[in-house]
Amino acid sequence: MGVVSGFILSSVIVTLAYLFGILIFLKDHEVNRCEMTYMYEYPQFVHIKLDTDHRFRKYGLYAYSEGRFTYNARNMKFTGIPILFIPGNAGSYRQVRSLASVCLRKSLDDRSGFHFDFFAVNLNNEFSGLNGALLQEQTEYVNKSVYQILELYPKTRPKNIVLFGHSMGGVIARGLLTVLDNSIVPLIITLAAPHSRPPLMLDSYMLDYYHRIRTVNKAVNSTIVSLSGGYNDYLITPFITTARYLDSLHVFSPSVPLVWLPMDHLCILWCKQLVLVIARGLFDAVDFNTKQMSHDPEFLRAVFYHHLVNNNGIKIRKSIQSSHLTQSVMFARGRSEWIENLQKQYTISLAHGVQQMQYHMLRILGDTDYRYLTIVALNVDVVEWVFACSATQLQEQRRICSDGIHLSHFTEIWPSIRYRRKLLKLDTQELKRHYTELTHVIVRLLPTSKPVVIQIDRYFEPDRKLTVKTPSWFSFQRQLLLNQTHEKSLYYEIIMPQLTHVIQVYKVYVDLIKCSSKVHHATASLKVPWGNQNTHKHFTEEDIHPFQIRLHNSRPINGVNESASLQLTLDPLCQYSVSIRYDILGSMGQIARIYTPLLLPNIVAVLLLTFRNQILGIEATGRCSMFFKVAQFGIKPYYLLPMVKLVSRGLSCKRLSNSWVAPDWHVITEEGNDFLLLPLILYMSSVGIVWSAALVLSISLIFYEATFHKLACKILARTMMGSEKLSGWVLSVLHKLPGIVAIMLVLLSITTCGGLSLCIGCIFYFLKLTQMSQDYIEQLVVTVLKYFARQFRRNPTSDVSQNTHEDDTQKEGSSPQTEEGAEIENKVENLVAMDNSSSEESKVESDQTDEKSIENRNQMEESRVVNCDDIFFHFSIFMMWCIMAGLSVPSVLTWAHNFKYSTMLQPDPSFVPGLLLSICALPLWHMDLPKTEICGYSYLGQILTLLVGVTLIYSSVFLHRLNYIITSVIVLVTCHQMLASKYEFSDDSDINDSTTTGPETETSSSDVKAKLE
Repeated sequence: MGVVSGFILSSVIVTLAYLFGILIFLKDHEVNRCEMTYMYEYPQFVHIKLDTDHRFRKYGLYAYSEGRFTYNARNMKFTGIPILFIPGNAGSYRQVRSLASVCLRKSLDDRSGFHFDFFAVNLNNEFSGLNGALLQEQTEYVNKSVYQILELYPKTRPKNIVLFGHSMGGVIARGLLTVLDNSIVPLIITLAAPHSRPPLMLDSYMLDYYHRIRTVNKAVNSTIVSLSGGYNDYLITPFITTARYLDSLHVFSPSVPLVWLPMDHLCILWCKQLVLVIARGLFDAVDFNTKQMSHDPEFLRAVFYHHLVNNNGIKIRKSIQSSHLTQSVMFARGRSEWIENLQKQYTISLAHGVQQMQYHMLRILGDTDYRYLTIVALNVDVVEWVFACSATQLQEQRRICSDGIHLSHFTEIWPSIRYRRKLLKLDTQELKRHYTELTHVIVRLLPTSKPVVIQIDRYFEPDRKLTVKTPSWFSFQRQLLLNQTHEKSLYYEIIMPQLTHVIQVYKVYVDLIKCSSKVHHATASLKVPWGNQNTHKHFTEEDIHPFQIRLHNSRPINGVNESASLQLTLDPLCQYSVSIRYDILGSMGQIARIYTPLLLPNIVAVLLLTFRNQILGIEATGRCSMFFKVAQFGIKPYYLLPMVKLVSRGLSCKRLSNSWVAPDWHVITEEGNDFLLLPLILYMSSVGIVWSAALVLSISLIFYEATFHKLACKILARTMMGSEKLSGWVLSVLHKLPGIVAIMLVLLSITTCGGLSLCIGCIFYFLKLTQMSQDYIEQLVVTVLKYFARQFRRNPTSDVSQNTHEDDTQKEGSSPQTEEGAEIENKVENLVAMDNSSSEESKVESDQTDEKSIENRNQMEESRVVNCDDIFFHFSIFMMWCIMAGLSVPSVLTWAHNFKYSTMLQPDPSFVPGLLLSICALPLWHMDLPKTEICGYSYLGQILTLLVGVTLIYSSVFLHRLNYIITSVIVLVTCHQMLASKYEFSDDSDINDSTTTGPETETSSSDVKAKLE
């Protein structure tokens, strides 16, 4: 077996690729083009007292106001429509000022007769996104605040309130529906709120809270509007902001009309373009009769769908109250100009504006080759600008229309960086079928000094609507979609049925072939029929970079049958070539963005498998193998991952999922994020991470022991002792008496926070390992020196014996003998030689036996001296302890953040793991482990194998279960080392062993003889 196996090398390569994907993910963001909101007067926050303030000392309720309006707020005089802002994870109540200030100015400018009163709760900037135990307490306080706000208004006023939440504040707003009457909250607006599940499910309190709001919210009548910032938001993955179990309106900011921008997690609160859209929606959602927020869910949904999804520029009330297809409009008979152009494709360019009203007539043709009509209007500010009519009247020898019907509600406000664009796509044959008398489509231009451009394109749909097969993963070349666009063409649609998964990333190139103008503008838009997740890219003479297309949500399993499409709005003065290429680096970034939290359970599984093989090795060989040696062959996933996948599929069926806990992979599959190689990629990346972390830890233990010891002394001196000498002495005492530390950890768990004891225990465990490693190195050096000393002593003795033998031979050869005496002497010498040879042979054999016994004894002593089973054993447990400490960091942060209010964290998600591991630390740090003479290692190995499967099946998404799995492992190992019985041998086996091991008996007797000598 080589130093590093092929599987480990492959895993390290996959890990490096994954880390490169993380770098791509961290750099994957668009330039922030949001404008900052501002206030005309200094913002004021007026504190409002609650009867329950003594219970919730950490929290507070405030009313927002500006300038002269602060007087009414301080006197508790409120006459508007109440809106309550709920901040999110580590958020501030002051974040309400952007929307509140814009709504205040809009009410003053519009003179609408009503206004909004904004309130905000101060939730102490707590980490509610990391600690689910805070959510219930915050929900209770916000519930009390809602009723207190309603008490501020006259009793004759309608009792309702709008909830506005950011991040976890949006989840709390949904949680209020479990305790509030639905009629009190007609509308909830959330920004970047993880409605589906939190990014990290770190405790059971979070799971219970989501389960409760999911079951209750199915029957609510409140309208929920959810907005997400897209891929600029690093904290919240886009797909978890969709409430899959709730009938809500969910929109991504890049697809919102008049916004079209991605936003990060905080920018979404103050981005002026988005804040203005939300403010318009709020004002349009008010019932003019009651001057309160409407209670009609269909009306509220229609209002925000209009502003956030399909804004055609028409006032929403006019669009809802009247049917534009049946409503006719009378055309002006005064000073106006009627122009009809029979060309199929042309552009009307009015650089100096319009002097008098113009009506441009587009004849409805019966030819199916020109059935479809696309019109793009640039810089046309009027709302009603396109109509259909029947040209039956004569004026100056030309036919004109006296009246017509509206088509403006079919238009879309189209993204653009130059002027404001409106787009109309029309099937003239379908329009003719409903209204047979229609003859023309009319574009009306009102007088203006601004430049106006109208672009017209008639075409046959199959020529402009293409269905293509997108490139595969391993295709690195561009695939040509359009060799050259038609001359004067304005619109193309490219359908991509294979674009269904969030990890798919493509780059679309729109290359300019020729153009009759130096200034040109083209727009590529990715239209996704599910999830309101459209994105856009502009191609100009200054920006020719490719358009990166990807999905925010995968295609639903039982969702729509339509496919995503790429819509191109081109400059009719230019011709383009369109190609596409698969972006493998973009896919690596997407995998890192979406699946990185899933690495942690795989890392735990790798550690458990490695520890399992160490346990089994103790029973088989009596030694605990090195971490790296066991990881060479004991963690290959060839049987594990397929079995986990099959079991997950079996447990995901409806019959079992209703009566049993559904596996985590069922959640990933429902989200549409599963794919074939995902488990293998995650597992191999985790192997590389564990291998690298173990290597770094080993180097730190060997080479940086003194550095860590000095650092620990300095920290201890600054925090508690005051002297480095005293702190060093205390550390040496604690190393010799680790039970004191374990007892202190138990007390910390009970009196403060379980996570704090885990973190401190992790630091002490590391220092203990450094001490063990230094003792091991010292013993190793001594053993090596003894070995060389023995070798040095052995060589001179052999030289002396060899020289003595040569001298004796020379003397015998030089002794004189007579012939007669020589014969007699030869006979005698032969007899003596026979005697001496037998005695010398026996003496040589005994000497060789003595040398072998001495060598065996020396080797046994060396093995006893250099034995490092304890280091290898504690090394694996320490790595598991480190993961436990990392999982408990949110609890420690919460405890430290609220320390001035309470020295004990209640409730504490880390209490049970912290207490149990602190208790286990007492025997773990005191006993000589592992015990090789006890039985039961095979059963312990089987339990660890089972826990590995449970980790991968039930802890991939719900990470809090890892706490209990790792705690169970350490508790089981500790109990096994303390309570397991030793091996017992029968008398018969001892006799058989004595009769079958003759050489061993001789060796032992020679050892005894050597000791006696």
